[in-house]
Amino acid sequence: MENKSSIKRIDSNNYIHIYLLLKKIFYFNENKYGNYIKDVLRILLDSEKNGETFIDIDQKIYINLEKEGWPEQHLNALEEVGLINLPSSPFIFKNNKISLIKWTKKIEKILDLFLKKINITSKRIQVKELINQNESAKILKLFEISDLVLLQGGPGTGKSTLIVNLILSFLSNNINIGIAAPTGKASARIKEYLEKHKNKKDQLDKIECQTLHRWIYNSLSRNGKLKYKLNELDLFIVDEMSMVNINLIESVLNLLAHDCKLLLVGDANQLPPINSCSVWNYIFTELDNCDFKDNTINLTKVYRNNGDIENLSKLIFSKNNDLFNSKVNQLINQKKSNKVQIIKSESRNIPIKLADHIRLHLNDLKESVSILSNSNYIFTSFDIRQIDYNRWYFTSWTPITS
Repeated sequence: MENKSSIKRIDSNNYIHIYLLLKKIFYFNENKYGNYIKDVLRILLDSEKNGETFIDIDQKIYINLEKEGWPEQHLNALEEVGLINLPSSPFIFKNNKISLIKWTKKIEKILDLFLKKINITSKRIQVKELINQNESAKILKLFEISDLVLLQGGPGTGKSTLIVNLILSFLSNNINIGIAAPTGKASARIKEYLEKHKNKKDQLDKIECQTLHRWIYNSLSRNGKLKYKLNELDLFIVDEMSMVNINLIESVLNLLAHDCKLLLVGDANQLPPINSCSVWNYIFTELDNCDFKDNTINLTKVYRNNGDIENLSKLIFSKNNDLFNSKVNQLINQKKSNKVQIIKSESRNIPIKLADHIRLHLNDLKESVSILSNSNYIFTSFDIRQIDYNRWYFTSWTPITS
């Protein structure tokens, strides 16, 4: 109960602090505009927890609002106060989406760094030159003119295999290669793939594979224990890019050598990082830029069959409810499925049986980390007064003053 109340207290202070900061700077009529602004803040901060930092104003809102008339009345209030559509506005409203300016500025900075690596002034490879080549050859060809290649594909499409093939292609060049992922589990999986090539063990031992946090720490520390620092690499590969938050990738780009080749690998359909923004998902769901498209290898063929789970996942992302419902009904009628258990419920609530499964799983997780938790290794107490919200939410915002 103490943890839950702490979370509620943090969220409340977070929301109130930003609101009071806006009120102090913009001097708006609180009776007329206050609740509209509070609603927008709550929507943005609630969505941030799920990694959604650019909110489509037409999407369904799942929190109770203080004022009716979303989104028209709320946008009118923001504009009248000056919170949008001015150079000094702390919110950005563009392309039917609203966000805090800190995310917009960070995205713009990262995209600019990416474009510099793409070398857009160089001669472009014609798409037809790549049509009859396999994916490994396409990546190598793109690296001839660009220092950035994006590898996008769903589960089972061969991303890990391509990473290994690319590394094997570069080993004979006697270059420094680094591999990273946002989690230890993801980086360990890549290590396992590499260890299967025991005939190249001496060469593979020269490759460093660690988490992004470890790479950054090693590059900033005088006593780094990895084989290389980021600015010493010739090729850097980042897997599970959809889970990489924007602050991490910004730190990496600032530490890499300007001519280091960068291969980013991910799946835009995976969950974004919590309380942050995924630049990977932004590129593939929001951005329409030919330079990024020309440097992207899209994997669509599935080599690892996950049965009905994979089929249902594809139908969910296709946004066609009729096809999804049809597939579910088909599985129900067949009364058998590969790895899928279907629970029907007439209410909008989570079925009791499913809730029980989730509860048991959470209890297992809690028991597994209880020792670490008791020693404050994972969960540590912190003072809300230590949070600098002004710095956190309005880092890139300098208000115009008279």
